[in-house]
Amino acid sequence: EILDNDLVALDLGLTMTKFSSAQVLGGRNFDEWQPSLYGNAEIGIPMTPLAAFTKLNYGSYDGTQTFDGQAGVKFTLPLVVADLNLRGGYRMMDYDFDKANHDVKLDGWFLGAEVDF
Repeated sequence: EILDNDLVALDLGLTMTKFSSAQVLGGRNFDEWQPSLYGNAEIGIPMTPLAAFTKLNYGSYDGTQTFDGQAGVKFTLPLVVADLNLRGGYRMMDYDFDKANHDVKLDGWFLGAEVDF
């Protein structure tokens, strides 16, 4: 984490994703690791339980490109031993597997809950 306070949170890093036993058209299989850059930012709205957030993952290695991004709003409900976070927003995923000669594109709205201890 680069910043972590009630107003601004920022996290940057490197991730590795394993695509394992993926089967594509034509019956071909492939297994590979894909490195990607990771970024997470959150901006709190002062004196409210609301925050805007974005999470991004991007990688381009060995002919494969991956993108996974989301943006939305978080509502935090403080509880006795933890916080209950309600999140909603929009997510886009775009995977271009050169070895499999195939693309995967997904996008849509999401809603979720998490407990933060």
